[in-house]
Amino acid sequence: MKRILTVTALTTVLATGAYAASEAEVTAINTVAPGVDVSMMTDAQVDEAFAIAKSGDSDVEKRDKIQQIVEGSNMIDSVSPEVDAMIMEYVPDWQVAAMTDAQKVEAQAIIESGSEPADIREEVMAIVTGDAAALTEAEMQRVMFFVPDAQLTDLTAEDVNEVRAAIYSGSSDVDIRRDLEQALS
Repeated sequence: MKRILTVTALTTVLATGAYAASEAEVTAINTVAPGVDVSMMTDAQVDEAFAIAKSGDSDVEKRDKIQQIVEGSNMIDSVSPEVDAMIMEYVPDWQVAAMTDAQKVEAQAIIESGSEPADIREEVMAIVTGDAAALTEAEMQRVMFFVPDAQLTDLTAEDVNEVRAAIYSGSSDVDIRRDLEQALS
């Protein structure tokens, strides 16, 4: 009887190897790769994807690297024709046809964010062309919360990546402020 209970307990522990990613990890990963189901990733995959999301690489490079981590496990949501049609309101159909599913999922998240159409068009085009998207209005407000006198008009792609890494880091407010000041200096 003890052996059965021991085997049952051991099986339960081994079978429930799911990783409870922190909210900061989920947010950082889904900011770069919105269609990724982080709850289905292993500890190692989450750690690697989180490190990539916080790296200084461009958003496109980050998204591609994270997609490579989960490739084959079918964690990226499939994209419906309705999503393609939604994206075509902002970019030409030939560009939509050239987009990866991960890019389409990211574009869908931007479109559904409720931003102004001109801002949506700019951010979706940045996904298509591979440029780092400008900070969203919400991201700018978050930066201004920590650094009220921040100048956000002439940020390079690297600056945008560093700012995003800081605000999505899950660090303490003091650390976020320090990282933002460093990124904006």
